[in-house]
This record gives sequence, structure tokens and C-alpha cells, in this order.
Amino acid sequence: MTKINNLVNECLSCSRPRCETGCPLDNHIKDYILALKNEDLALAASYLYSQNPFPEMTSLLCDYKRQCRGKCIKGIKGESVLIPSIENYIALNSERDLNIDQEIDYKVAIVGSGPAALSLAYFLRKKGAFVTIYEKEKMIGGAVYTGVPSFRYDKKYLIKIQNDLEKMGIIFNLNYEIKDINSLKDKYNDIVLAIGANKDNEVVPTNNANILSGLKFLYDVNVKKKAHLYQSNEYAYIMGGGNVAIDCARSLIRIRDKVALIYRRDKDDMPANEDEIRSALDEGIEFYLLTDIKEVSEEDGLLQINCCHYYKDGKNEDGRSIIKELANSSFTLKGDLLVTAVGQKRNLDSFNIEVLLNHETNDKHVFVVGDAYYGPKNVAAAIKDGRELASRLIGGRDGI
Repeated sequence: MTKINNLVNECLSCSRPRCETGCPLDNHIKDYILALKNEDLALAASYLYSQNPFPEMTSLLCDYKRQCRGKCIKGIKGESVLIPSIENYIALNSERDLNIDQEIDYKVAIVGSGPAALSLAYFLRKKGAFVTIYEKEKMIGGAVYTGVPSFRYDKKYLIKIQNDLEKMGIIFNLNYEIKDINSLKDKYNDIVLAIGANKDNEVVPTNNANILSGLKFLYDVNVKKKAHLYQSNEYAYIMGGGNVAIDCARSLIRIRDKVALIYRRDKDDMPANEDEIRSALDEGIEFYLLTDIKEVSEEDGLLQINCCHYYKDGKNEDGRSIIKELANSSFTLKGDLLVTAVGQKRNLDSFNIEVLLNHETNDKHVFVVGDAYYGPKNVAAAIKDGRELASRLIGGRDGI
């Protein structure tokens, strides 16, 4: 307990905790830290799990330097409180609340098993609903399973989450792809699509075998275990500055020695987690910042990546740098692999569903949650969205 006591005693227990305003999940950070100060782990866990059923995800995957820790008042003049470490301590030393209310006559099918889906399932089941999850992969987690490398997140936590939810009575159908939601309508009151932002934005044509999307590359490495296919003595380049781009780069540096990331803005504007950027640099990944790809061709078996430089010209309304192309700055990079990771978007075309407001669709019994609803955000936002949709669905049931 000595280490955790030292961590929680760093907290000032602010009357208006800024850290909570930075948490996408609205975690009761002040309350669970105060409970730990009083050596009441059970109370701390009750505060945490009431908002966030999966702290073993958020404590390891959240961009906390832009969220809770980034708002901590102690960070103004020194080091902010290590909130993720405190949250992780609670997660590893307490049990998730698996108790459910009286069961109700309400059945929900959830297609997908990412953080939003799991949160929705948990909070629906807590209120007594019957929940079945359909997942096309062999393991739950959505992009946490298919996209986040194991060196960054141990998938054993996903197994623990599934085991706990099964104890609550939630049914998982793995290796089960739903292609037609009409097949579910006779069995369930409502259906929720939680398939994430599952399609890469394409800015460079990927019809060349040596050019592929970030999601495909990560799927090949994490799920298909085909890292050996990407071994080479040539350079590999990653286009992008978000977490998917950094995950691709850090995965590739474990496969080959020459890896470089190309990003059109500078490091301060990168949307990826600061710690992940620092790790990428420490691991020897080269960065071409304020650089963009203009055209890609192939010659003698190598990609010829024609690039140009940019310069910064002020800030936009969001505080990000306005960039402009630097005249006569073209240059060419050569390599045998280009991975494009410049954002993702939802793709619900196969379900013939139109997304409306408030998680609704053009079918009154079909809803959308998480990244599949609002586009790619983060783990905490997904968990909150699942929690809020569960409350709405339960609240809309007659007699509840």
C-alpha cells in the first residue's frame, strides 16, 4: 500500500476538481482518491465502476495528458497527479460490480464488441436486460483487439472482461459475423450496431501491393500474426500522425530496422498520445514533420514517394497550426512499403442503415453507438457513449 498511498496523497482534493472536467467518462476522480486516502478500497472501486466498468482499458489506453492529468492543477507548476496509475491500482485490486437488478422483459442484440459495445452490454445487463453480443473475430475488444499492439496493451484484460460479463449472463457469439440484421429482428426488441470506425480514409491509392491501409496492416500483424511478411532491409514509411499511425510505426520497428513516419504538421499538432510519440522516437523511428506526400510511383521494385515540405503560418480556431506548402521543396523517398493511416470513418453500407440523431437510425428498432455513431474518438468516449445509450434504451421501456 505504500506506493499507492504516496500517489493518492499527492492529490489536493480540490473543491472543484479540474481533473474531472478533463475526463470524457465523468469519472468521480476526487471521490475514489479520497476513499483510497481513507484506505477504503471497496468504496473507491464503487465510485470508479459506477461510471467506468473497464478501468483496465482506460488506465492504459487513455490519452490522459490531454484529459485528466492534463487538467490537474498540480501540473501548472510541477508534475500532475498520476491518476491513471491510481485507476489501474483499483482495477487490479478490486472486483467489477457484477450484480444486476431484477430482470426485465427486454432483449438486445449488439453487433460488435469494442469498448462502446461492452459498456452498453454491461449497463443494460445491470438494469436486468438480456444482452447478446455478436462478434466476427475470435476475441472481444473491437479495435483494442485488432488494432492496438500487444506490446502496448495486454489482451489478457479482454479475457477477464469477457469472463466477468458472462458471469452476469451476457451471451457472446464469437466468430459470428452478422451480414443481415433482419435475421435478428424476430429474436430481439432492439439491435445496436457497434462496429466502430472500421474503414480507413484513403488519400493514396492502395491498389499497389506495397501500399496498404493502417487498419489492414495492424490486422495482419495483431490478428493474422503475419508480421514476417513485412520483414525487409528497405525503408517502410507511415503516413499520418494519430494513434493508428504510431501503432503502425512502432509495430514495424519491431519487424525491420528502417522505419519513418511522414506527417504534414509538426509534432505539437500530432493527435497521437504524447507518450506514444516519445516511445516511437526512443525506438529509432524517423520523423518527417511538416511533410506531405504528393505522388507515389514505382521503379525497380521500390516505391518512389514524392514529398514536399510545409511551413506554419499562424493558428486556426482549434489552435492547430495553419500550414502552407513551401515552394520548390519537392524531394523523393524510396522504400518498399507505405502504410497510410490518416483517419478512419464508419461504414454501415452493408446494413442499409441511415444514421440519424440521438443514436437512432431510419429503423426504429436499430441504434448505433460509439465510433460507429460519431466517428473515431477514444476509449473513454466510447465507454461513456455505451453507458448513456443503455440509460436511454432502458428509460424508454414502458414500466421501467
